[in-house]
Amino acid sequence: MISNLFDEYRFHSQYPLRELQITGEIFGKIIQTKVIDGVSLTIALKCVVDALEKHNGKRFEFGIKALE
Repeated sequence: MISNLFDEYRFHSQYPLRELQITGEIFGKIIQTKVIDGVSLTIALKCVVDALEKHNGKRFEFGIKALE
């Protein structure tokens, strides 16, 4: 399931805003609760940082939700 979440990252720009926000919340909770570690954690954090650096509406919203 987590692998699928990571694979879907490349399609986030096509997600409707609400679904993207939910996905951001899931990413954030996975990171916060330490469900993943090592390489998986690095990938998840990279996705969040990448989203925040893009400053393109939808992806930025994903990053903000993940941080919340």
